[in-house]
Order: sequence, then C-alpha cells, then structure tokens
Amino acid sequence: MFLNHTKDFTPFFSAADVPACTLATDTMLETPQGWRSAATFVAGDRVSTLDGGFATITRLTHTLKTQAMMLVPHGALDNCTDMLLPADQSVALRSNLHESPYVLARIGAMTGYRGIRPTFEASSSGTVTLGFAEEEIVYAQTGALIHAPATSGESFFKHLSYGETRATLIMMNNGFCAPDIAA
Repeated sequence: MFLNHTKDFTPFFSAADVPACTLATDTMLETPQGWRSAATFVAGDRVSTLDGGFATITRLTHTLKTQAMMLVPHGALDNCTDMLLPADQSVALRSNLHESPYVLARIGAMTGYRGIRPTFEASSSGTVTLGFAEEEIVYAQTGALIHAPATSGESFFKHLSYGETRATLIMMNNGFCAPDIAA
C-alpha cells in the first residue's frame, strides 16, 4: 500500500525566495583598506568578494528593527569570531556534492551544524543590508561567505532547499549533523 503524501509537507522556505544581504552591524567585511564593521559602510565603498576582486556597494540600508538571528560560533563557517546573521540570510558552502563547487544555503536551515543555533541576542545597533550591481559572495569575519543576490535575473549558484541543505550538511560532516530542534 503506497500513499501519495506529496502535499502533506510544505517546504521550510522556497529556494526561489532569495533574501537580500543582511548583516549585523558589527560584522567585519574586508575592504581595500582593511577590515571594517558593516555599520561604517556607505554606498560606494568596496568589499572583498569570492571571485578575488572588490565589489562596489550600490545600495545600503541601516535598520534598527529586531529580527530572528542565528549565532554562528567562531570557526563554524571559517569565521574568525562569533557572528550573528538573520535566519533567512544565505551563505555559500564549499561542497563537491553538487555541480558547482559552491552552493547557497539559508543559515536558518543549518541549525545544529558546528554549533549554529538560533539566539535571542540582537545586534547592538541593528542590521545593515547591502546591495550590489551584480550577484556577489562577500567575505565576512575573515572566511564566512555571505551571499548578496542580484536585484534581477537568476542566480549563478544553486540555492538549496531546507531538505537539500540538511542532506548536504550530513554528507559534508561524515554522516552526522545535530538535529534541527527548531524545525
């Protein structure tokens, strides 16, 4: 007896629903002059990107509102210190399990991986949302790769759904990933 349960489960989020690049204000990004806090940026500043160059920030918004944040412990995503990211922020993961060497995953779907977890902490002065002329992946806190989507068009990178993210993390971590108790 086989039952069709395809409509019984809804996705955690839509892979097509891509958020902006939003960071806690104390997140450090690399510039040609060195590392600076996201709170100090203005449109026209340049930040280091995955492709080896510096991309110019074309849009920037400071927000004081509180939102669901995830604590990314130091080292979890090659970041040098703990960092806070909004739960819907996408990060790039290096993985040889997919067609591209990098895939995008929402940090909210990574709960339990290397200690990543929801937190009640809030960024001391809100968040900063960055925009670029093209899709970019920027370096934060030394080695974390943060996705900044393009304003239009398709992404160059594959966006993983919640289930794909969990399966990828398990395979990247030798068959183990702590359960996502928030899901």
